[in-house]
Amino acid sequence: MIPPGKRRVSSLLKQELRPALSSKCRVSLIKVIPRGTSISYDRSFVARRTNRVATITAGYGDGYPRAASNRAEVLIGGGRCAVLGRVTMDQLIVDISRVPNIRSGDEAVLIGRQQKDEITVNELAAWCDTVPWEILTGISYRVPRVYRGEHAA
Repeated sequence: MIPPGKRRVSSLLKQELRPALSSKCRVSLIKVIPRGTSISYDRSFVARRTNRVATITAGYGDGYPRAASNRAEVLIGGGRCAVLGRVTMDQLIVDISRVPNIRSGDEAVLIGRQQKDEITVNELAAWCDTVPWEILTGISYRVPRVYRGEHAA
């Protein structure tokens, strides 16, 4: 016989679970860079072709991992955009060449869903060769928290 408490937990596990966190920022600048242009500290990215790039308003000072440099992706305009060069303290640069109609002020999703795509904490952690808990606990005090739902404080 299954104890009554176990039945309740079992039925809760069958419910659809969704991530409870998303991390978003904004596009601050858009630029076209020609082939051969280097980006960021130590010239850690050199364009192999002409690229359309966006600077977005998040960096390691906000808890976005520096290890994501030249490895991670963000979502802008529903498309995946590669992080180019080093993640700096307050910003990072991404390739928006394949995503049309991006403008300054547009939302950039670091963790979470945008349109039909999603970047999970697990995916970001894998790009950074770490564990999801390091990503989550690294989100700095500079990042405003917005609580939603019936239990929001």
